[in-house]
Amino acid sequence: MTTLPPAGALDDAPQLVDGPLVDDQAEAATVLLLPGTAGSADELDGLARHLAHRHRVVRLDLPGTGRSLAWGEALPRLDVTGTAAAIADRLDRDAVAPRVVVGHSAGGIVALEVARRLGSVRGAVLIDTNLPTDPRQVRDKQDRAAALDRLPPDELRAAFTASMRRSWGPRDIGGTAWGQVMAGVDAAPERVIRQFWLSVLRLDSVRTWRELAVPTVYLRSDRPVDADALARLTDRVRYVDLAEKAAGHWVHLVEPDLVGDLVERAVEHLLDPPTTP
Repeated sequence: MTTLPPAGALDDAPQLVDGPLVDDQAEAATVLLLPGTAGSADELDGLARHLAHRHRVVRLDLPGTGRSLAWGEALPRLDVTGTAAAIADRLDRDAVAPRVVVGHSAGGIVALEVARRLGSVRGAVLIDTNLPTDPRQVRDKQDRAAALDRLPPDELRAAFTASMRRSWGPRDIGGTAWGQVMAGVDAAPERVIRQFWLSVLRLDSVRTWRELAVPTVYLRSDRPVDADALARLTDRVRYVDLAEKAAGHWVHLVEPDLVGDLVERAVEHLLDPPTTP
């Protein structure tokens, strides 16, 4: 892995670049990996290793967290739209043209927004992204966001932390990956929680699915995304159900080899889709 030298106001937002390991590096496609709310690009190490054999993999901490803390502080808004716009602008400025965007959790929502803004993107892979397909669940999520936004900072943080810990699932609690994730959760700035997390909860995910801009592969583990309902909303998604693994929301950390293989195959499918007879 190398780290690209940052520039200007983005000194605390370096890009982590992995691969490619192929001989003809000029032909390697660029794949962008994005973590979820309060996550770290380091959580995506395993995925990067799978993809870096054939592709140039670029990872970023979302603005306002980790290496991108100062970047986020410089942005007027840290909601989904503002975050995606900042990432797309930065990639465009740095002449990074991802062909596929991969996001875990809320990073998948940001990835879809980045795809709308960058003409280079041919497809997206979403790992357990919170985009419910039932309109009633969407309304419940939006009502929850409204109630949470009325809380003072300490109570909002407690609700955020409790939500993240519940989402981990039953396996590997207390392990290295769990500790890594929860350290990020505990360190999340108040702006990331109130502006970014709540904007994710406010999102009309039914509309997001209907207006999908690029072919997408969805890996479902824990989130309420129903295959039949999704098929009624869009014909642009391939759905892979991993719920039987009981691996929780961070399925790529609990089942790294399985998810790494699936993401690698999904990226290849999006880059070279089968032709219709």
